[in-house]
Amino acid sequence: MFITSCQMMLFAAGRPGNTPWLAFGIILLIVLPAISLAIAAVRKEKRRAADLKQTAESLGFEFVAKNNSDYLKSLKSLPLFARLGRRQKILNLMRGKSQSFEVTIFDHNYVVSAGEHSHTRRQSIICFESQVLALPEFTLGPKRFWDKVGNMLGRQTIEFDSHPIFAENYALRGSDPYAVRSVFTDPIVEYFEQNVGYSAEGSANRLLLFKANKRVPPVETAAFLEDGLKALSLIHSGG
Repeated sequence: MFITSCQMMLFAAGRPGNTPWLAFGIILLIVLPAISLAIAAVRKEKRRAADLKQTAESLGFEFVAKNNSDYLKSLKSLPLFARLGRRQKILNLMRGKSQSFEVTIFDHNYVVSAGEHSHTRRQSIICFESQVLALPEFTLGPKRFWDKVGNMLGRQTIEFDSHPIFAENYALRGSDPYAVRSVFTDPIVEYFEQNVGYSAEGSANRLLLFKANKRVPPVETAAFLEDGLKALSLIHSGG
């Protein structure tokens, strides 16, 4: 509707003697679509927040849509939050308990730059926290081209010869490879082989599970939590 109206104005402004109106019409054609996209994006985020609030209520979780900067600060010691982008935000935070574990599910936004351009990346994360966890620091994510190059240059990932699917799809690293191997027993490695796409990080009393740069739709949050609890159970029990 807006674009059609602008096109009509631009056509009228194109007549001789209407140069100022022509410039104005061109500006409108550029600006209005951007405004429309911005409004649509805001509405989409409001719908997501409303849907996640309902999801949190159904799970019996607390919900905080914004102003989660203190929680973000508490995560800065984890590699994921120390290395990723700038202008990080935690939104749509859901917090509850499962047995002796604090469970927090949230949207994590951060900005990455490439030359003069920047864009926002978004992902859903589950954080499990409990004093009964005692994890070595590790990062597990999809194996990319640069991981393979790093292996050739001596920056080795932790691999398991008996699990070629895991080795093909994942890059696992940690400051203490022996301790990390003791966490990744056969059942845990097989879990990630069956759920290719998930990433995980662990450090001390915290475990994160997420799909890098992907947000979980509100209707899939319960299934996301179930997947996380399964991984937690395997890691906590030693497989």
